[in-house]
Amino acid sequence: MSAGLNDAFERYLLALRNTAADDQTEMTSRATLEALLNDAAREFGQGKVVVTHEPRRAQDKGAPDFKITSRGSILGYVETKAIGENLAKVAKSDQIKKYLTLSPNLLLTDYLHWMWITPHGARALPEVYAERFGS
Repeated sequence: MSAGLNDAFERYLLALRNTAADDQTEMTSRATLEALLNDAAREFGQGKVVVTHEPRRAQDKGAPDFKITSRGSILGYVETKAIGENLAKVAKSDQIKKYLTLSPNLLLTDYLHWMWITPHGARALPEVYAERFGS
């Protein structure tokens, strides 16, 4: 990981620490996550990746919290939940099934833990930063 992206994660975690976990909702840290996603897009996307917060709702499919595109093509979506929410349970929900009809790539997060969900299933991503945060 580059120094710039490592710094972005450090800023992300610091911002999360500024609000007690018990006081956070699904929406509390959206701006913080958006900043991290934009930093990652710049790092990996060479200026061609765009992060859209609250994209337009697709009829009968809903709207995940973030849409990630490159040159007009959808790379995937990101859905947030409150810290501590059971992501394995959410991954099996009707909401997530609808979102997978929008794209075969979905990141699900409670800001500390991450799951990559595809039509073939879900898997937890490494939780290095969650461990450092103390979750």
